Amino acid sequence: MSAKNLEELYELMIKNDPSIMDKGSWSTSLPTFGGPAPSDTTEVWSWDETRLLIGTCASDLQIVNPS
Repeated sequence: MSAKNLEELYELMIKNDPSIMDKGSWSTSLPTFGGPAPSDTTEVWSWDETRLLIGTCASDLQIVNPS
C-alpha cells in the first residue's frame, strides 16, 4: 500500500488495487492518516484528522466530514 493520504487511498480503492484487497474484500487493516478513531466505525474504512472515508463498496465510497 502506497497511499500517502486519504485522497490517494480513495483512488486506490476505487480502482480496486490488488494491494488493498484481501481475498476479494477490502482489508480491515487499511492505513489511517492521523486523528483519533471515530466512535462508530460502521462503513468507515479510514480517516485523517478531519475526514472519514466511508462506504460499503467501490461505487459508493466518499470522503466526508463527520457530523
